[in-house]
Amino acid sequence: AMRESNERYHTLFNSIDEGFCICEMLFDDNNEPVDYLFLEVNPMYKKLTGLSDPVGKTGRELEPNLEEKWFQIYGDVVKTGEAIRFESHLAAWDKWYDLYVSRIGQPEERKFAILFNDITERKQAEVRLRTSEAQLQHLANAMPQLVWIANAEGVVTYYNDRANEYSGITQNAEGIWTWEPVLHSDDLQP
Repeated sequence: AMRESNERYHTLFNSIDEGFCICEMLFDDNNEPVDYLFLEVNPMYKKLTGLSDPVGKTGRELEPNLEEKWFQIYGDVVKTGEAIRFESHLAAWDKWYDLYVSRIGQPEERKFAILFNDITERKQAEVRLRTSEAQLQHLANAMPQLVWIANAEGVVTYYNDRANEYSGITQNAEGIWTWEPVLHSDDLQP
């Protein structure tokens, strides 16, 4: 039964479409995390990172410019046993990852697992969209005409500065636009 369970584990380990690795956290004499050793990696780990044979090597060996935040994050998971899910930028490779990090085994083994995906393309698309929206807003604000955008429900999601100057319409802290300045008093709901 144990062998069968191991085979199932390895089949899953090797076939999932996310990067997966198991590491051992290395601490200094003051119990501060200083590095981690790769114990196992799946094929997708190698594909997503470009590291062909990380097993038996440490994070610092594989990437000397690795930021300290990674050692702190992984060290905290190993020390507390609290798993964490987060998105972060790996500056050394200029890539974005979605990661799930959890402690595995007994606390004294100091082992942790990372399940991750490369989300660089999505993050770059978000930046392009924000840039595009900022350019559109800049263009709309530069126009002498009144410009507004409404969604399918008819809720206004944007007014340019001209509309605001002309009508006195403003946006509150929740992002809701006031209509009172452009409505006739008879049309206002009490």
